[in-house]
Amino acid sequence: MKTKTIILAALAAATLCICMPSCSSIFKPLDEPGLEIGDGAPEFEYTTIYGEKVNNDTFSAAPFAILVMKPDCGFCQSLINQIMRIWPQVNGVPLLMLSYSDANTTLSFVEENQLPWPTACLDSIKEVSKYTGTTLPTLLLFDESAVVRLRISRDNISDEELLSKFNSLSDKSENQPESSGY
Repeated sequence: MKTKTIILAALAAATLCICMPSCSSIFKPLDEPGLEIGDGAPEFEYTTIYGEKVNNDTFSAAPFAILVMKPDCGFCQSLINQIMRIWPQVNGVPLLMLSYSDANTTLSFVEENQLPWPTACLDSIKEVSKYTGTTLPTLLLFDESAVVRLRISRDNISDEELLSKFNSLSDKSENQPESSGY
């Protein structure tokens, strides 16, 4: 009986490791710290999973957000669900989702979850880390000058507070950087 219990416990642990991979386990230490509060957006150009080009000019002179995630990451799914809950109330802040995964997996994920945002795939850790450092998910909110004003990574933030942060970007009078931690 004891052997059976140990085998079942080992199987359960193995299943958890396979089904719920740790987002941070995909990273090895890199020189890239990721974007911090006050940093400018890097130059970028991506092709979305639907073939549209997006780049810095897509978001010029307007506040925007970038969400870097991985489809099989539980923390990522949680943050995406939270953003989806508040999205109907967000005042005109476009979001670009960058997925650390292949195009087919990302496309399936976007369609299954009915995500409304342009989504592109990042195929290298180096590309991911220039935004996130070593943590997924990372949500970056940029002001109209393309400067990071808020960085959220696995934080506990209420829907109301997150909505307020998104909508404060539309208010040009608020230009003070804010951090919700890492």
